[in-house]
Amino acid sequence: MADQTDASPPDWSAGRGVNDGEVPDWIRETIAASSKDERKQPWKITFGDTVDCRMDDGEDLVTVEKSVGGVPDPSFPFKTQGSIQETLSSLEQVAICSFQPKPSFDTLYGFASDTTSVKPPKLNLSTITVMTAGQVDITLKFLKWQDLYETEKPFQIFINIPKDADDPRDTNLVFENVHLPVRDIRICPYQFSLDRNGFIYLKHVTNVTKFSNREVVEREYLPEIEALLKAKLDDVDRVFFFDWRLRKNAPEIEGTVVNMNNPTEWLRPAVHVHIDQSPAAALKRIQLQLPEDAPYLLKGRVRIINIWRPLVASVEDWPLAICDGSTVEQRDLVETDHVRRHYTGSTMYLMRNPAQEFYYMSKQSHDDVLIFKNFDSRSGMMAKYAPHASFHHPEAATDAAPRESIEVRAFVFTYAK
Repeated sequence: MADQTDASPPDWSAGRGVNDGEVPDWIRETIAASSKDERKQPWKITFGDTVDCRMDDGEDLVTVEKSVGGVPDPSFPFKTQGSIQETLSSLEQVAICSFQPKPSFDTLYGFASDTTSVKPPKLNLSTITVMTAGQVDITLKFLKWQDLYETEKPFQIFINIPKDADDPRDTNLVFENVHLPVRDIRICPYQFSLDRNGFIYLKHVTNVTKFSNREVVEREYLPEIEALLKAKLDDVDRVFFFDWRLRKNAPEIEGTVVNMNNPTEWLRPAVHVHIDQSPAAALKRIQLQLPEDAPYLLKGRVRIINIWRPLVASVEDWPLAICDGSTVEQRDLVETDHVRRHYTGSTMYLMRNPAQEFYYMSKQSHDDVLIFKNFDSRSGMMAKYAPHASFHHPEAATDAAPRESIEVRAFVFTYAK
């Protein structure tokens, strides 16, 4: 690659090289915020420095601990690694340490073939529920601020806690159900923009049908998505996919074991409003997965883009709600440590602010692709991210087909000019 450098990547995440004039402002600010944070981190007290910072490409097993009697419920508890309880919100963070570094798909596979001539799948009209157009009143789960967070950083632990640990907690997070309106994107009178609002919906037909086949998804679907990003986003020089997952709203059976590091195993919808990666997590992941290219890539624009597609004719029961990023204030977001067996990352949970505006697409189809930001290093953007969560549609039929979807996460790099 012509843009690679021979120099070892500076360990900016540890504060080294901060005085280097070439360090971008967002990295300098991220490091400064971390160095000034003197709050306790209970997981460090429990585990010391034994949690190493390497990507885990082995098995990461999750066992369903509690049966839900066949009734879909996205917030029933799980048992992780044979130990602690966790809710479905934690499963959303599988991107923290699940994937081996891969070469850029633009150099490995090239552009995907033209898909415009492919006919969309036929809709089974007998399964479609007639829903009210426009605004819908729903319930979402938001983080509830605790005075404790002033002295103790929010955290979630997903590994065994020693029996003799002084602090047996696996989390200090508290969530609350909030009732709010969500607007149907189909009848909004204005156009949305990725930089102004943090998300866009696009029509896109895929040639792929076997999404349960990992090799097929990575050989055929990801190059299609790369071509889509390069066609629809501004200034895309390189795309690096670091995660993809399948999700389905269907009850699991007690005792079922799910390998979190296998993206073809279905996960349930994530129901807590969140942003997948904090700026610190973005920096850390680039240095871990692209160590040779990091010094060059980090000098340019860095975006984390999610591409969310239904795998059913129409999403009826659990749509995805997306928050207009321009209505989110920084103080509404709370960074949270996510501690797994081999890696510690961080995500951002959202606290409710009445100024926040949420949207969704009614009867989102297989060809209705949602593209949204989780991170953007460029200053001056009205929306650097778009918090999101799944919700149960109050007008969905009880026998509605379960939602199935695929979500792809990608770094999108713009080279420094």
